[in-house]
Amino acid sequence: MNKMLQWSDQKELIQKYQARVPRYTSYPPATAFKKTSPLIASDVYKSFQRSTHDPISLYIHLPFCETMCHYCGCAAIATKNKNRWYPYVKTLKSEMKQLASFFKNRPQCSQLHWGGGTPNWLPQDLADDLFSYVTDLFPLSSEAEVAIEIDPKTLQRDQLSRLRALGFNRVSFGIQDTSHEVQKAIGRIFPAEEMNKLFLEAHDLKFKSINVDLIYGLPRQTAESFKQTVIEVINMRPQRISLFGYAHVPWIKPHQLLMNASELPSSTDRIIMFTMAADLLKESGYEHLGLDHFVLPEDTLAQAKQNGSLYRNFQGYSVRKSQNLIGLGMSAIGEVQGTFLANHRRLGKYQASISVGHMPIERVYKPSKSERAIANSINEIMCHGKLDLENLSMSFGGVKSLYGVSVFQKLEALRADQLIEFDGRHLKVNPIGRYVLRHIAAALDPMIETEASEESQVQYSRGI
Repeated sequence: MNKMLQWSDQKELIQKYQARVPRYTSYPPATAFKKTSPLIASDVYKSFQRSTHDPISLYIHLPFCETMCHYCGCAAIATKNKNRWYPYVKTLKSEMKQLASFFKNRPQCSQLHWGGGTPNWLPQDLADDLFSYVTDLFPLSSEAEVAIEIDPKTLQRDQLSRLRALGFNRVSFGIQDTSHEVQKAIGRIFPAEEMNKLFLEAHDLKFKSINVDLIYGLPRQTAESFKQTVIEVINMRPQRISLFGYAHVPWIKPHQLLMNASELPSSTDRIIMFTMAADLLKESGYEHLGLDHFVLPEDTLAQAKQNGSLYRNFQGYSVRKSQNLIGLGMSAIGEVQGTFLANHRRLGKYQASISVGHMPIERVYKPSKSERAIANSINEIMCHGKLDLENLSMSFGGVKSLYGVSVFQKLEALRADQLIEFDGRHLKVNPIGRYVLRHIAAALDPMIETEASEESQVQYSRGI
């Protein structure tokens, strides 16, 4: 057998797997969701009455930021006016009240996640009020995961302890990079000494899990500077570390033009950064969960992978699949009774919809049985790295009928590149293949065959 592929030595393959593909936090991807009417959305929510004993997961989108980071790809709104939070939270509470009316009995919440935007920029009185309101409507289960995303540079004195006292037991810090030069280039400056204090405080407060987001591929990054960032973060010992590749899409996010594109690392340099970081993390005791996530062995995500319950959804990797993942707030996405629901992406339309008594749903997608089978297949690849194609496709007329006529050709190309093992029935991802799980998932996606390549170049981010 040929020597195992090393990415940094394979310039042609690096270029090949730079192609843009979906992130597969859902299947079909959110770009396939269709615009709908408020009445159809309400019909979907009414199905809750048949499943009131199932726990729910809630994602609350808090979109405002004090300033817009130049690299940002989130649904965020930059504003210096903190008073904008008050009408937004009032609208959020109205949305929650409407949602609660669809339940015959009040369900427990097993996962609550505040994302953004900058959730910690929410004034503390509003944070207290919102947390109390949502947990009164949907009481937290005894083992609930309660998480919040934090921008360290806007964190106030004693705010972390107040969030912990409120009930948050998991926290995610958007560090991105510790180099001052990189921080200046991306408009997100947070001194390293302050970061050390922050982590000491978080550990002292006994958060069940601390996550750090890092981004490779940012302006002025070098392999050496990013190595130093990874070492500094490892020394702080968070339970989870995410290594995201920067997605440069200025035609979608014009504020990215504030960065100098000539300072972006090359494709080869991006791969060197990622593989170097992955090696450092594994040497330091972190397990490669899959794709871009690394966790300590005692973390619940690592345990979920061991027991087979690991799942991937709109928030990334999760310890379990929730029957009802509900997104609240502008642009939030959820899955209810097997149907995907996406809220209005424009703040004005979101607020206007709720003001007339409608759930603020802009787009809906109800997958077919075959699409649900493909979704399960992709989840197995993204979470567990193996798949029995023949068994899963049997009731749909065979492998080609379910996954598309060119599936064997695409899988054989991945096998030839040493990314997978494939015998015509069983697929297993090789260790090096974990870096391109999105491409392996795309090989099982028949929608990819029917989409215009030019369109996908605009919609999706690069696969590496």
